[in-house]
Amino acid sequence: MLAPTGQTLTLPQGPYNRLYVLAAAVSGDVTTTIGGQALAIREWQGPVGQWDSRLKEPRQLREVSVAPMTRGQTWTADAIDQDLVVQYDATTGIVKGIDQIRRGFVKRDEIAWVGTHRHGLEGNQPYIASYIFAYAIDLPPGTREIRLPNDNRIRIMAISAAREPFHLWPTTALYASDLPTR
Repeated sequence: MLAPTGQTLTLPQGPYNRLYVLAAAVSGDVTTTIGGQALAIREWQGPVGQWDSRLKEPRQLREVSVAPMTRGQTWTADAIDQDLVVQYDATTGIVKGIDQIRRGFVKRDEIAWVGTHRHGLEGNQPYIASYIFAYAIDLPPGTREIRLPNDNRIRIMAISAAREPFHLWPTTALYASDLPTR
């Protein structure tokens, strides 16, 4: 894994017209430039898409949560209720906080790898997804080297040069196109 510091990479000999970069960011998404192309490198953890959220903060999606019937429970039902923006009073039927629901979103970047859990100093952290994303960078003819960004929030797992005679893409979005990106 490489945290880039502005290195210049010499590309192998050949008629390559595209690079594939496997990367992720830490501490939030990172906007950068690789090979002259602007990219938003997505954060390695947290959701890549979500329906409209009723949570005040998305921290429950980044912290370990174990079902209440098991040892090591980290979130009680009361703690979860306190983190919800929508409150329902069963005795009166009154619902409050609907206006605070956050809009759903989708990160449209190609996911190259999904981790189903993490490992921390305390041991396994179940149900916390992690991701590595694939980024395609078109190379101008004759490109022999690229400069990497100088940003220690980026982690690069691999870079491959490819010759692709054709570019293919879906005819329509594969998800709700009206969802905002984050």
